[in-house]
Amino acid sequence: MKLKLDQLTDSYLAALRSYLKADSRSGLETARELGARAVAMGLETLDLAMVHKIALATCLSPDKHEALRDDLTMRASVFFMEAITPIEETHRAAQETKVELHDLRETLGQRTHELEDSLRKLKELIAERHAAEMALKLSERESILLLKEARQLEEQLQDLARAILSANEVERKKMSCQLQDEIAQTLLGIHLRLLTLKKGIAASNEILKQDISVIERLVKQSIELTQRLSQEFRLEHEPQAG
Repeated sequence: MKLKLDQLTDSYLAALRSYLKADSRSGLETARELGARAVAMGLETLDLAMVHKIALATCLSPDKHEALRDDLTMRASVFFMEAITPIEETHRAAQETKVELHDLRETLGQRTHELEDSLRKLKELIAERHAAEMALKLSERESILLLKEARQLEEQLQDLARAILSANEVERKKMSCQLQDEIAQTLLGIHLRLLTLKKGIAASNEILKQDISVIERLVKQSIELTQRLSQEFRLEHEPQAG
């Protein structure tokens, strides 16, 4: 590294001398080339300033009068400013890159936040859908169970109706009271569960809506059968007009 720095110092001195003598544009181009060499070597502005100071001290011999020395110093400063241009451009580019990286980090952070928010919403949506599917399965099971109970009730009512019609008067009274109590409890339970099921299903679920319609029809038939049996029972036991 020292050898390269010595070589750069010698080249800088030679180029500065040539520029101070000719004061040409080509001398400034040489200064820029020397600055590019300094950048390649990893030198900073202060490093090149030391090289310039050494070269300028050599160019300003003590025998030159003060006015000439001031003029040469001023012209040499133009050479130096041109030489450090590549270094300053490198710093400027690095600063711009730093700003771009900062902006990129902010954009990346914002995108990451948006992605996390999207993932959170997606998880919530999946959880809601899972809950809806579970509720639908439960509603379907409840519908099947209610339909089964309604059909069993219909069969029991038919069996009880036949039994009442074939029994004697005492047995009819006992069976009628028992029938009315059992039917009332059963119909009440089915009715309450049917209301709950209606609230829990989606309006677009045609299968469950059809099941509920069947259950409602069976419950209605059961109520009508109960009313008919009660009416027949009352007619049989009303006192006959004398």
